[in-house]
Amino acid sequence: MKLTFAAYWHAVGSDNIARVTEAAGVKSKYAQQIKLALKTPGRDTALALIDAARLVTPGWEPDLELMLRQERRQPTRRRKIEPSPAFLRSAAKKKLTPARKSK
Repeated sequence: MKLTFAAYWHAVGSDNIARVTEAAGVKSKYAQQIKLALKTPGRDTALALIDAARLVTPGWEPDLELMLRQERRQPTRRRKIEPSPAFLRSAAKKKLTPARKSK
């Protein structure tokens, strides 16, 4: 069965992934970015992760081809929310009032 890295992570759990990343010499944050498809690993990194997975979880391993051709997820951009007319009116009033002098 061919598993993506995310499917492998889901199947074996976070504790085993921590051991896999430690054995592969990969930072856990980078492995998490691979899982979320924010980054695509290089061939050497993918092979190191697969070799470590074979040691830690025999019989379970992510597929090399699926890891290398994984499409990167595009970060979502949030639309800026325009301020309401009431907010703009109150902001304009605050700018027009003179500053109070303290005694």
